[in-house]
Amino acid sequence: MSISDFRKKKLLYVFNVFFDVNQSGEIDIKDFEQAIEKICTLRGWPAGSAKNQETYEEMLKIWEGLRSKADKDNDGQVSVDEWCIMWDAYAKDPSTVMDWQQRYMNFMFDLEDASNDGTIDAREFATVCSCYGTDRKECEEAFAKMSKVSVDEWCIMWDAYAKDPSTVMDWQQRYMNFMFDLEDASNDGTIDAREFATVCSCYGTDRKECEEAFAKMSKGQEEVSREEFAELWQEYFASEDPSAPGNYIFGNLSF
Repeated sequence: MSISDFRKKKLLYVFNVFFDVNQSGEIDIKDFEQAIEKICTLRGWPAGSAKNQETYEEMLKIWEGLRSKADKDNDGQVSVDEWCIMWDAYAKDPSTVMDWQQRYMNFMFDLEDASNDGTIDAREFATVCSCYGTDRKECEEAFAKMSKVSVDEWCIMWDAYAKDPSTVMDWQQRYMNFMFDLEDASNDGTIDAREFATVCSCYGTDRKECEEAFAKMSKGQEEVSREEFAELWQEYFASEDPSAPGNYIFGNLSF
């Protein structure tokens, strides 16, 4: 089956913007040398610095890998046709990913992760992509679409947590603690009905319903500690029991 027009447009975008830097219509070593200069200028890595040398060596490995796999006529250049043929082979069997493709993917992630925290945010993403000539606002909009979590993805993630709560992710733990601290306005290490209702009602839930939810969640107690909140949190996402107290931690009484 031939490459669809849609997929070909995607392949040509990467070819023209990120690889054929000098816009010659072919990819060759000169494009990589210009890309290295562009990247090092963006990051402030002067010639002779360790990061400059590391970037140079890694990019040349990527070029050699690309050339050896895609340059079928051995002319020292990768044409549009050779580029598309290579990626079409990958699409048919992603398990055959080539070393240079893996290197380039990791290189781009590390380049965009300027804070070196293991994640890319919109600003980091736009800073790198816009240096290749794409409008920064368009880059930010692209990131918003790229990073969007679907309903199915959301449910799959929490189902995995329900099956094994010990696999809780760092962001989940952070969010739980954030919500507790947000509700604990008095900063005394516990949440009472008024504090709970103040926060949950600001998300649109009726305040009286929030107060009733707190009474059910706390099982009649006046306050809920962080440790108790953590147990209720786990119950909310993991329990199949409609009467479980943890079902009420977000202020609503029914689903």
